[in-house]
Amino acid sequence: MRQQRQPASVTAGAIVLAAGRSSRFGADKRLARLPSGEGILHTVLNNLAAVELPVLLCLKEADIGLPEGTQVRTLISAHAGGGMGATLAEAARHIDQWESTLVVLGDMPWVHPQTYRNVSMHCAAGAIAVPTYAGQRGNPVCFSRTFYPLMRRLGGDRGARSIVDAHPDARVDVDSDDPGVLLDIDTPEDMLQRPT
Repeated sequence: MRQQRQPASVTAGAIVLAAGRSSRFGADKRLARLPSGEGILHTVLNNLAAVELPVLLCLKEADIGLPEGTQVRTLISAHAGGGMGATLAEAARHIDQWESTLVVLGDMPWVHPQTYRNVSMHCAAGAIAVPTYAGQRGNPVCFSRTFYPLMRRLGGDRGARSIVDAHPDARVDVDSDDPGVLLDIDTPEDMLQRPT
C-alpha cells in the first residue's frame, strides 16, 4: 500500500451504480425517502453535484422516473441482471474522457460531498484511492485510468473489490472523518442509521 500523499490535480468523474434489484429492501430503495425527506438516490446525486463531478448513472431497462441532475448522463445497462460487476464493466466502456473514476454506490447517501473530492484528488496515475474511517476501508473507491481495462472485464456481483485486492501496491488509503463511507442501505431499518 502506498503512503497517503498530497492531492494531485486530476480530471475525475463518477460512475453511480444504481441498477440493482433492491431485493433485501422489499421495494425500490432508490426512491425511498430518508428521515430528511429526500430520496436515497437523489441524495447521492445531489452530493456529487455539490462538488461538480460529472456522473454516469447506471440504471436498468425497467427504470423510469428516477431522479437525475446536472452533469448526469444515464446508461441503461443491458447487463444489469449479471450483477454489479457486469454493470460496472459496461459503464467502464464510457469513461475514457476521465483520468480517474469514482465508483459510487447508489445506496450510500451519507457520503459527504467533500469526501468525493478528497478521494478523487488522491487518485493519481496508477493509483486506487480508498477512503478509510476508524481503520476500515469504505466507499467510494477511485480508480485511475490504468485500471479501466480490468474494470471492463468484471462480472458477477462483487464489483471492483477484486481489482483493489489484487493491486495492494497501487492502493492509497485516504484518511476520512466521514462515517458515511461505511454506511449503505440494504433494508428499511438501515435508513434510520445516523452517521456519528
